[in-house]
Amino acid sequence: MSIEIVMMDEIRRKSRERPPPPFLLSSSSLLLLLCFFFFASSS
Repeated sequence: MSIEIVMMDEIRRKSRERPPPPFLLSSSSLLLLLCFFFFASSS
């Protein structure tokens, strides 16, 4: 097993344990806000 494969496996394991980056969270909350405003204005 070469060093590159070990490093890639380590990076993959770290990225799996790490929570999603903040820009993903903010974009999803922005989408929720947009949907909320859309439903509020349509009703």
